[in-house]
Amino acid sequence: MSINHSRLAGYAFYGDDGRLIRALFINSQAYFKSTTSQRGSIHVDLDLGGSGAPSTMNVKRLSVPHADDTSGLTWGGQTYETADGRVSGDVDLESVNALDGIDVRDTEVVLLSFSS
Repeated sequence: MSINHSRLAGYAFYGDDGRLIRALFINSQAYFKSTTSQRGSIHVDLDLGGSGAPSTMNVKRLSVPHADDTSGLTWGGQTYETADGRVSGDVDLESVNALDGIDVRDTEVVLLSFSS
């Protein structure tokens, strides 16, 4: 997997058998409250060819409405911004065809978990 974008970092995690099991992408392009344009994103095409390549992936997003917000952060649709610090909300996972790639919005992190 190769990343060729100055605002996108990517990390791959492999199992003991050498197969890709997870990937993490961080879009460090800040999206501020004062931004007047539509929120941008970077599309990542995954080169997962070969025998035994994963066909589907679950997507979990770490997101916040704006980079300069002090609340509203969610991890997979859930928040820890509660009075007792316990998780609140339902888990939001997207199931996506791995060949379709993924869009990573500005000021967002995505964790991809692969299955065959």
